[in-house]
Amino acid sequence: MPKDDRPNTPVENARQGEKRHHFRVDDFLPVTLKKVSGDCSCMKARIISGFRSGSDASTAYDDMLQDSVNPKIWKMLVEINTKLNLILDQFCLEREGLNKVERQVVSLSASGLRTKASERFEIGDFVEIGIYLPTNVPLWIAVYGKVMRNKEISPNEYEVAVRFCEMDEEIRDKIFQYTLKRQREIIRTRDLECM
Repeated sequence: MPKDDRPNTPVENARQGEKRHHFRVDDFLPVTLKKVSGDCSCMKARIISGFRSGSDASTAYDDMLQDSVNPKIWKMLVEINTKLNLILDQFCLEREGLNKVERQVVSLSASGLRTKASERFEIGDFVEIGIYLPTNVPLWIAVYGKVMRNKEISPNEYEVAVRFCEMDEEIRDKIFQYTLKRQREIIRTRDLECM
């Protein structure tokens, strides 16, 4: 009997007991995947240090602006600060080994990820995943998860599905907001193509 690789419909998923609570989106993102020893439940997801977690200087210091600083000087200071942050982010990328990560096809949700890897993982292996999210303020996050599926596609190429371990709400929310925004963009593009 031939294998049916079609994705299940929501009704079929419900019949099979599968419950998805998060948006899933297929995208093309820089992602790293490496095995870690031990149980990932004690490892905390994080924004990779050196990256701003969501605010920039122009909004963070608006309260200080008032009448104390000339607006032209303030604008120059904000531009200098932005450029310095970009330079510091580049140094951080190099330190973490993320400056040459290639983009790849991923299926991402706030609960897990599916992607291709050149390394073979065993079901149950714990992994650290670095994901670049091109949000309004782009950021790299490191999350931990458990390999749930590993299928050989060709020699030295595997499709790996990972379920994320517990993470704090800030990181989960950043992934959730990104997937929601990306789904909207995909739907909008599809609608424009149909016109």
